[in-house]
Amino acid sequence: MRKKLVLAAAVLVAIAGPIGAQEPETKEIVATLSQFGEAWKKADPAAVAAFFDEKATLTTISGQTTSGRPAIQAALTQVLTGPLKGTLFSTTADGIRVLKPGVAVQSDLFLFRSGASAQAGAGRGISHSLIVWVKRDAGWKMTAVQGMVPAKPVE
Repeated sequence: MRKKLVLAAAVLVAIAGPIGAQEPETKEIVATLSQFGEAWKKADPAAVAAFFDEKATLTTISGQTTSGRPAIQAALTQVLTGPLKGTLFSTTADGIRVLKPGVAVQSDLFLFRSGASAQAGAGRGISHSLIVWVKRDAGWKMTAVQGMVPAKPVE
């Protein structure tokens, strides 16, 4: 039995890497998400688009796909002046997993709350998003974002 437990632990370490080895990169991504939220709060499409890789793809919960940072910036301009105008961005940021150095995947809830009611918890939008992150010279960038409707409402 003990041999099986040691073997199972060895397999987990081989797959996930040493405990804590991914922590610095995860912290960097969380910091990047915080900066993303600040750019979102300012409703600056160019600043928000800068968090996307040059050839990134963004697929919305309605299935519309936009490719390339310039096209994503144009889409963000419409969203930030339209349905999500005046919203604040937040995420649970607990579903980040580093796949290898410089590449990570995130599967988390993303919330867009009205600025005036953000403290009260009233929301304007929510999605479950899957993001592929790549580390570039300029820091972590989103290279693929897939928005999905959450399976159950968030309380």
